[in-house]
Amino acid sequence: MSPFRYLPPLVLCLAGAPALAAVTPEALWQSWQDDEGAISAVGTVSRDGETLTVTDARLTIEDVTAEIARLVLSPEGEGTRAGLPDDWRLVSDDVSAEVTAPGASLLATGDAADPVYRMAAPQMTVATDIDDQPVTIDMVGLAGLFASDALDLEADSLRLVADATEDGPAVTVERTSPAFTLAGPIQALADLVAGEVPPDAVIELTSTESLQVFTPAQENAATVTIRSGATRDAVEITGGTLAVQQSLQDVAIAADGPSVPLPDASAAIESVELALTGPAAPTDAPAPFSVAMSMDGLTASEQLWQLIDPAAALSRSPANLALELSGQTLRTGTAEMAPERAALEAFRLEALGAVLMGQGSLLFQTPGEGALGKPVGTFSFTLEGALGVLDRLDELGTLPTGALIGARMGLGMFTRPGEGDDSLESTINIGPQGAVSVNGRVVMQLP
Repeated sequence: MSPFRYLPPLVLCLAGAPALAAVTPEALWQSWQDDEGAISAVGTVSRDGETLTVTDARLTIEDVTAEIARLVLSPEGEGTRAGLPDDWRLVSDDVSAEVTAPGASLLATGDAADPVYRMAAPQMTVATDIDDQPVTIDMVGLAGLFASDALDLEADSLRLVADATEDGPAVTVERTSPAFTLAGPIQALADLVAGEVPPDAVIELTSTESLQVFTPAQENAATVTIRSGATRDAVEITGGTLAVQQSLQDVAIAADGPSVPLPDASAAIESVELALTGPAAPTDAPAPFSVAMSMDGLTASEQLWQLIDPAAALSRSPANLALELSGQTLRTGTAEMAPERAALEAFRLEALGAVLMGQGSLLFQTPGEGALGKPVGTFSFTLEGALGVLDRLDELGTLPTGALIGARMGLGMFTRPGEGDDSLESTINIGPQGAVSVNGRVVMQLP
């Protein structure tokens, strides 16, 4: 079951205790027409006792409308069950979708003016086109509840299939035991997509396992498969600030196909974490932003290692990456940013027995015609163990001598000796006039 800790106390009470007043079909229909709760509706009504049958119904939640040919509202206990037909249609400003959901229904309980809805659909299929790419979504065992200020849905499984196009591969996404929760107004979802300032809310999507398969349309192109264990995607909106968190555990990546020369071209990652903060909508003044990313425990398959290091001369310890950024930025549009300053708080990459570390900061001068101003700032980097890696590659003979000589010359041009025997340092400076220097030597001029 998905966690209820995010749901407001009112919804928890309504979901876990008997309703204090009956939500009759008549009262529910009136509430929909009055647009008092999560749903507003129009349609033609006929009555048979307490049961209402609505033909050509249009049920709207924020910017999405369900077009339902025949909707039956019948009393059930202290609430009203809305029986849906097997097929109906979803419409919004940007997309429309055909829905097939045999046996799906809603049970409304609580306050007729703003009910809590229990939703159940043994199986649901949604077919649509996104940017001219056919997409089908299948959900099994969909169930949960929603109200005007909360949403909690889960399913046994979810599968999304997008057909290949000239510009992109076919994509298959599968999630096991997906759960979606929203604590806050449903309006927050629409505002977030539209780039408007959303009300405070917490959104979370989790699953126990996930699968992604990318199959290019081109003949003989490699198919890439990504599997993972537990996944979590969360968004928290507070006072106009957006905080995004993503995590993946036990990731396995594999490439397969005629163009892949190995039976097992795969890699594994113990965990991937990403955290972003920034303005939730366009701003008039610079606002703080931050980025933190980590990738721990990257390893390659034995067959990949045999291809580049059959003698096992290189360190096969798992690779790790950590990155932290912060700064101030203007959000100029739905997805456009104009940073005022940015700082590389920390950078660390460990691989093949070498370690690269760095930090620094930039100020962006007043932008001209472009979105970004001219950067001014300094970065410092330290590289440890790289010379030893080149020595071992030379012993292996894996890389041509010319490539190794070029690598050593490149290190000599852009680094200076550090404090240790196998330590190199580099200071990169970007001046006010756009001159980029490395260890005091100008190497390029920014426009």
